[in-house]
Formats: sequence, C-alpha cells, structure tokens
Amino acid sequence: WMGITCDVYGNRVTSLTISDLGLAGTIPSHLGNLSSLQTLVLSRNWFSGTIPKEIGNLTKLKELHLDYNKLQGEIPEELGNLAELEMLVLNNNLLTGTIPASIFNLSFISTALDFSDNSLTGSFPYDMCPGLPRLKGLYVSYNQFKGPIPNNLWHCKELSSVSLSYNQFTGRLPRDLGNSTKLKSLDLGFNNLNGEIPQEIGNLRNLEILGIDQSNLVGFVPDTIFNISTLKILSLFNNTLSGNLPSSKNLIGLPNLEGLNLGLNNLSGSIPSFFFNASKLYALELGYNS
Repeated sequence: WMGITCDVYGNRVTSLTISDLGLAGTIPSHLGNLSSLQTLVLSRNWFSGTIPKEIGNLTKLKELHLDYNKLQGEIPEELGNLAELEMLVLNNNLLTGTIPASIFNLSFISTALDFSDNSLTGSFPYDMCPGLPRLKGLYVSYNQFKGPIPNNLWHCKELSSVSLSYNQFTGRLPRDLGNSTKLKSLDLGFNNLNGEIPQEIGNLRNLEILGIDQSNLVGFVPDTIFNISTLKILSLFNNTLSGNLPSSKNLIGLPNLEGLNLGLNNLSGSIPSFFFNASKLYALELGYNS
C-alpha cells in the first residue's frame, strides 16, 4: 500500500507516510495501536479536530509530522511519552494553549521542534536546554508567546536554526546569545523587545541569516556583526538604531553578504565603503535614515 511500510519479520507497520492526499476528517485514535510505528507523516492534508492523546502510546516513534492541516485544541501532554522522538513538526495548524512541559524533556529531539503558525500562548521554561541537549532547530514564529526570550536557550549548544519572530516576546536580547556558536539562522523580529543588540552576537561565527526587524531595538549596530564573515542576510529594519555604521579598515566587512536591510532607523554618517566590496550583494535597503 502506498505510504505504508511494514517490518518484514514481524509484519508490523513501522511507517505511515500519507501526505498531500487531500485527506479530511479527524485523525483516528486507533493509530495509537500501531506499537511498532517509527514514522508518522500526515502533512499537508485537511485533518481537523484535536491531536489524539493515544499518539503518546507510540513509544518507538522517531518522527511525527502533522503540519499543514486544520488541527485544533491543545497539544496533548501525552506526546511527552515519545521518549525516542527525534523530530516533532506541528506547524501551520490552529493549535491553541501552551506547549506541554513534558515536550521539553524529549532528550532525543534533534532535527526540529516546529510549532510555527499556530495560536499557541504562554512562555518558555527558563531551564529548557538540559532536557533538549541535541536540539538543532527551534521554530515557533507566528504565535502568541509572551515573556522574555529564555536566557538559557543559548546554552543549547547544538542549535543551528532559531525562529522566534512574530510573537509577543519582551525584554532585552540576552548576552548569552553569543554562546550558541553553531547558529546559522536567527530570526527574532516582530516582537516587543527593548534595549541594545549585545556585542556578544559577534561570537556567532557560523551565522548566515540574522533578522531582528521591528523589535524596538535602540543604540548602535555593534561592530562585531560586521566581522561575521559567513553572514549572507542581515535585516534590522524598522527599529530605533542610531549612530554611525562602522567604517574601520580592520573589519572583515561581510564578504558573503547577499541582502542588507537597515531601513527605517535613525542611523547617520556615511555609508561604509566595504558594503560595496560584497560582490554577492543583490538587495540593499538603507532608506529612511539620516
């Protein structure tokens, strides 16, 4: 059968992958009886109703993809029973409520935790990293999360991609942000942050994408950002950043830069010449400054 894989020896279903088939209705609770299931992919269908708590019985599950459906209600606490889960993808649904605390103890999660494009609320636990030591990708954009960005989030040493944009996060950018040295993509824009961009952001020597648009940031753009030679996209659009952009000849000057947006700020002085040494630059927005 299309999308169904069975164990040759035990004749048990180990994988159910039925995405993009236009399936509707609710997800049956009987899926919880497939005790040998390792992969469950129901992405890009029209499933509605709630996520069955019986999915928490699938203790051998390594991947769970329920993205791009019409699922409603809260994320069941029972998903925290999936001790071998490596990837949890629930984005683009209509989910509400908070993320159950049990999710933050799934120590095998590595590739991704994706809750983006829902209506989830609440805040993140301060000490989430010890329970997620392998986490590489965290995606929670387009929700209604509040509170400060967890300072200890940046102690998750394996993080390579983080998107917290389009929420209601408050407070300052933590200086510990500089500890996540494997980060390649960081999007914190469209929140209610305040304060300055910490100099420690320059420690992210593998960063390729940095976006902190429309987040009430003030102060100078740190010189250290312009020494991240891997940076391809830098967007700090629509904040209240001020002062001159650095022009020191000692700066590396972003040789791999492809897109730069510093528009709608209070920047002044002259445009640094090293911008135009970036031979890959295709988009430059500096409008509405001084």
